[in-house]
Amino acid sequence: MCARSKITSRRLKNGWKSGLKEKQAQYLVEKQKSKKSSKEKHQWDLWVDNDLGAKLIGHLSKFPGLEQIACVRKQIFKKDLVVGEEIRYYVTSACKKKLPPSKFLQVIRGHWQVENSLHHVKDRSWFEDKLCSKLPEQGWILGKLRNQLLNALRVLTCRHAWKEESMPKKTARLLSQPRRTLALLEEI
Repeated sequence: MCARSKITSRRLKNGWKSGLKEKQAQYLVEKQKSKKSSKEKHQWDLWVDNDLGAKLIGHLSKFPGLEQIACVRKQIFKKDLVVGEEIRYYVTSACKKKLPPSKFLQVIRGHWQVENSLHHVKDRSWFEDKLCSKLPEQGWILGKLRNQLLNALRVLTCRHAWKEESMPKKTARLLSQPRRTLALLEEI
């Protein structure tokens, strides 16, 4: 960010700070306390370029249809000292009208929410990445069945107020009692 660039900022309803600097690059900041520790704070900085820089990088990298580039920097603070930092880059073919900078972080978080709540759970609990099928249709059907079973387990956990335990432990417990498991699945 240039020291000479002027940033006009306004508060958005979700607590983000949005600003417009020269050459149409967008900058957003969100501060939030971490759930892990009340002393730990996270700050996300987002820069989005949807002007000449994005077009140039799209042309040089042969990325067809590139409209916007984003850089997200996450800083972790403890007592006003930076104790960690992550930088990630994102590219998209969505234009500025379809995906304004104020919604960019929401889209990124939405993507990772699906990854963390579905794919990560299936891979860690049921080793889905190691499973394979000779026919593509079978793999697709088995994947859909695993999605349904994961949803069923989550419904049963809420409905029966089961204690919080890992998905592999729940799965092993239910597989060790097939009749009881089938009876529980019939309830849904």
